[in-house]
Amino acid sequence: MLAYNAPPGCLDAWEGTARHRVFSLCDNHALDPCAAGLERTRQSVLARPEHRCVAGPRAEDAVAPPPTQGEVERLCRVGPPPSPRP
Repeated sequence: MLAYNAPPGCLDAWEGTARHRVFSLCDNHALDPCAAGLERTRQSVLARPEHRCVAGPRAEDAVAPPPTQGEVERLCRVGPPPSPRP
């Protein structure tokens, strides 16, 4: 659950839960704090590189931004296969 207009530190609770997290701001209470509050919530989520966000006050916010090429390379980096145990 994500509380709108909550302090950004509330996102700390998600640390260690997954490498990447997608937060949906599609909720019947999303606009309770008005568009400015929804935008602040969105920016708080997106301030962390491991977070993605779906929805926001503008139509172009409807989907999570795609990862950058650097993020893709970092996430898809595969090390050498493990050596067999003797």
